[in-house]
Amino acid sequence: MAAIARAAAGPADDGEQRMGIDDLVNKAREALDGNEDKAQDALDKAADAIKSRTDDGVDEKVDMIVEKAKDFLEGEKGS
Repeated sequence: MAAIARAAAGPADDGEQRMGIDDLVNKAREALDGNEDKAQDALDKAADAIKSRTDDGVDEKVDMIVEKAKDFLEGEKGS
């Protein structure tokens, strides 16, 4: 909880530079650039791991989320 409170309080007074959400999004986009296929493979592996550890009733929701994430990656690939 203390870490959340510090993060919500804004920049530190010790001169430490903090990343904003835009910085994180840009870093993620840079990491994905040209690696969309690897990211899709990782999504499939993560989905399989989740589905193997949860009830069958969760499978459909996991598949839906993975498909949306893959659609997003395809959109980024075209950008």
